[in-house]
Amino acid sequence: MTRWQWAVWVGAAALAPAMAQEAPLALVGARIAGRPGPQTVLIAGGKIRAIASRMPLPPGVRRLDLGGRWVEPGRIDAWASLGNPDPRGNALDAFDPYDEAALRRAWRGGVTTAILTPYRGAGNSGMAAAVKLRPGPLGERVVAREVALCSSLGLGRSPGPATSAGSAQALRKLLRGALAYRDAWDEYREKLASYEKALAEKAKAKGKGSGEKGKGSGEKGKEGAKTRPRGPT
Repeated sequence: MTRWQWAVWVGAAALAPAMAQEAPLALVGARIAGRPGPQTVLIAGGKIRAIASRMPLPPGVRRLDLGGRWVEPGRIDAWASLGNPDPRGNALDAFDPYDEAALRRAWRGGVTTAILTPYRGAGNSGMAAAVKLRPGPLGERVVAREVALCSSLGLGRSPGPATSAGSAQALRKLLRGALAYRDAWDEYREKLASYEKALAEKAKAKGKGSGEKGKGSGEKGKEGAKTRPRGPT
């Protein structure tokens, strides 16, 4: 890994939030894999909009001359184990967004997005999360809090066919329980919606009957007022 490659990757990771707010940026004189000669990369709204050897730049676009340096897309580490501490539940709970040393190690490898996986042990260890490895508040980095359920089959203290079979059976039991739990919630919501609908219709019908009854009483009262004799003045 050369210094200029690290600088381009780190610069892109650090500038991504600002690029979404600032004027478009043109990387001029860039080398792109699979494209001959120097290229121009146009970035606007935090995303790459165009790549071409010749590109007329509209007014207001900032220029950054790379002088023939390589530009590559940020890599995604699809299995970034947190190791220690052991997060049971969601891996995002154990992610330290202020661990600058770990972030720099990832940047040097060209990694700008990571799938954080929980403790690698036997059985089900929790949910993986996807994050952007760039400076800024944690809320702006999170791509998805729950990406996948992580489960290790046959990685216990005594690995072997029996251990793998037992782990697989435990996983099936867990998934069946989750499906049953989901179905129970769906049934509950359906019954609750029917009950609330019937209750609203009943209240509406009762209110309509009370209104008609009150209207009849009012008409009787008016009629009685017309025939009632007046007292002495």
